[in-house]
Amino acid sequence: MYTIEDLMIPTKEEAREMTKPHANVNGEVRMVRPDSYDLKQAVAKGLCSPSGFGDKYLYMQALYRKALEQYFMDAMTLKEFDEHIGSHELNFQPVSSERYLFYQKYSTMPLDFIYLRSNLPIERLDSEDLKIIENLIHSGRSDVTDELAAMVVRTYPVVLKGCEDFDDNILVGFAATDAKDAPNLSVAFEISFQSEYAPIEKEKMSYIEETLIPIMAKALSEQLSFTVVVFFEP
Repeated sequence: MYTIEDLMIPTKEEAREMTKPHANVNGEVRMVRPDSYDLKQAVAKGLCSPSGFGDKYLYMQALYRKALEQYFMDAMTLKEFDEHIGSHELNFQPVSSERYLFYQKYSTMPLDFIYLRSNLPIERLDSEDLKIIENLIHSGRSDVTDELAAMVVRTYPVVLKGCEDFDDNILVGFAATDAKDAPNLSVAFEISFQSEYAPIEKEKMSYIEETLIPIMAKALSEQLSFTVVVFFEP
């Protein structure tokens, strides 16, 4: 049993969503896309049981997320873009925490509108890298050590890849429609704000999608020296 208070982990039902297939007989919308997670690989590496992702996996993943998002905050002007949205004359308002979608709910970044949309299948890490995280978790620690930070910077392109077996440039889907397609090898962020279903909302969505996102994706890609895509969640 793990009791690391400052690491938030998904509920059991949310964890099950990570390994659900796209095909759903009830026509339900998948919460987690693309199909990045590999339960068999996680089991083979001793991260969980065949019944699904448990506390060990989820706490290790949460610590990896914390270190990765800390690196992204330092490496890119995410905070500046987030503040720009919040201070814009169109009066964007953050989504209330009760209405957070899965990815925003577990973001560790101190941002109101922007969150990481990429999946984090840590089972792709090799045994030595997994041991770095596991040792910290077993000792009840959640601080980002120099060793953990260096490992995350080195490995995130492998972990964040949309589908492990696909070519880097093939487009993979982050939603049920092609509105959220991105190169397989990329980092995906998403912007969300409170929708009020008023005429001004069309103007807000147009600004985010047509003006801000192209500027933001270009700037962040240059800052990270890696392909960054930005989605909008209406």
